[in-house]
Amino acid sequence: MKEIILGGDISVYLFIGGFLIYQHKVRKNTKLVLQKYEKTLNKAVDDNKNEFFVKEKIAILTKEEKEKFQKITEKLKQCNDSIYEFYRELSRHTEPESRRNFIRNITSASLEIADNKLQKNCDYESFYDQTKNKLTIYKQMPETLTHDLIHLSSNNRAVNTLGFYKTGKYKDEIYEIGIGLNEGYTEVLNQRFFEPLNVNSPKLVRLSSLIEKFYQNPKNMEKDYFDACLENLILELTKSMDIKDAINIILKIDYISFHPNDRIFYNKLIKQLIELYRQSHKRQETKEFMEEAKKQLVKKK
Repeated sequence: MKEIILGGDISVYLFIGGFLIYQHKVRKNTKLVLQKYEKTLNKAVDDNKNEFFVKEKIAILTKEEKEKFQKITEKLKQCNDSIYEFYRELSRHTEPESRRNFIRNITSASLEIADNKLQKNCDYESFYDQTKNKLTIYKQMPETLTHDLIHLSSNNRAVNTLGFYKTGKYKDEIYEIGIGLNEGYTEVLNQRFFEPLNVNSPKLVRLSSLIEKFYQNPKNMEKDYFDACLENLILELTKSMDIKDAINIILKIDYISFHPNDRIFYNKLIKQLIELYRQSHKRQETKEFMEEAKKQLVKKK
């Protein structure tokens, strides 16, 4: 089997036993799926009078939780140096309440080092399965472990939300939103906390960094991420744009996660972010945002 990916609307040709199977316009199909999710979410917003997304308030740790945190920290110190060092660094950057999901997940998480055959056949360096709470390492590098432990630290399985990636259903229509922003911001935090040599998903990192600038205090976006509160992020964005614009922007970042080489779509999205920021911020703030955003544009080769 041979796969050839062509420019323009990505077309995939699979040659199997001499027969040609043609899958037309993969990018267009992705857009149709995301448009369906957008329609479902917009209907949910309209039906619920803009109360579909409700701001989450995070309770402070109880005495029992503090005791549990201490016990698990001691156990990590004794059993796993790498994860203990990760947790120590995470603790330097986050409030205790933002480490709830790490504590909940690490006690039942499984870690698998893939065999050589799987390593050769996989494009991923690692993968965190949020439903199984399982981390699989395909290429053993320090930044691989920290990136996926950050994913684990933001996984709230009770509400089907992994950081900023949420799945759900409204009136029998399923939706997914935030997979691109979630992946990009996970790597933003990986770079910020652990300073790895390599950068995963650079376009998603750039877009996520621009989204962070819509927050008056970037630490609040970090908190919303670790608390797995996509709702809070969307409501923060509504200080600068209509809620449907916020949904649209996040779904467009999702598109880039599937098609990072769509230069035209990516550049249009950057320009849309500039315009939305300009409408709600002072001239000097907009100038600084625009200067940073324009650095992220991709020029035609």
